[in-house]
Amino acid sequence: MSVAAQSIIIEKGSVGDEMYFIKKGRCDVHLDLADSPVATLRDGKFFGETALLEDAPRNAYVRASEAEGGLQLLALSKADLLLVLHGYPALADVRSLHTPTANSRRNRKLSRLTMLCAR
Repeated sequence: MSVAAQSIIIEKGSVGDEMYFIKKGRCDVHLDLADSPVATLRDGKFFGETALLEDAPRNAYVRASEAEGGLQLLALSKADLLLVLHGYPALADVRSLHTPTANSRRNRKLSRLTMLCAR
């Protein structure tokens, strides 16, 4: 699918029913559209999976960047993602990265690492 520059692809707080893969172009991730982007994603990256895996509202806005040639995306529905994860158990581990427990463990490890680096 082609997306025009500055188009909103994902709205924060909305229900997620697809994730996206960037075939060509760039998009920016914003926590608030009035602020600078917190990340810029390019060819080969993907986004939108968190809402699908956690069954939670979208946690950020994603907007197409201004770029020559526009933004080309591939979309994968939640149903198809779950079929892929079911059919390829080795990929199912990706779900464990998106659980509150895993996030909490990761945050504790990062906090410990930050304290060690501060010494």
